[in-house]
Amino acid sequence: MEMPAQGCMEINTCGLNVRVGDVVERVHGVTASRGLAMHEGVRAPLYASSSGKLVLAFLDAKELEEYLARVELRPIARRSVRSVGELHRQVLSVRAEGVAYSQDEFTNGVVGFSAPVFNVHLKMIACLGLAVPTSIFEPKKLALTKLLKATAQAVTGRISSSTRVP
Repeated sequence: MEMPAQGCMEINTCGLNVRVGDVVERVHGVTASRGLAMHEGVRAPLYASSSGKLVLAFLDAKELEEYLARVELRPIARRSVRSVGELHRQVLSVRAEGVAYSQDEFTNGVVGFSAPVFNVHLKMIACLGLAVPTSIFEPKKLALTKLLKATAQAVTGRISSSTRVP
């Protein structure tokens, strides 16, 4: 099966990220020859990355409130979120849109955007993310977002079709 991600990888960095406590960790990825270098094992706070915001959007209300009560929002890059209220607004937006963005929040000059990957029980188990230079993001936002969502859905489909339900 040819994956739609091939178009993503021509100029971008693609990665699979999972939640580890209050951070997300890149567990697998592909970096294009002209892409941004993002390595396996890199961790980012939930509040500062697109994959982290996606994780927050899929938490139940109690878990989200507990996280918002304990998080210390430390600026990492020039546009890192600085208030719990703003983070909560962003999480609600992610829930509505089904995709998360972070622009200059974890790394200056980089836009990250992520879509969910689900297991057979429809629980989000990972985030598929792209990282692109901020300078090229806006003109390509719609096309890349569509491609990212389609790729995440294809990965979900492969997981669901290869997993037996007990």
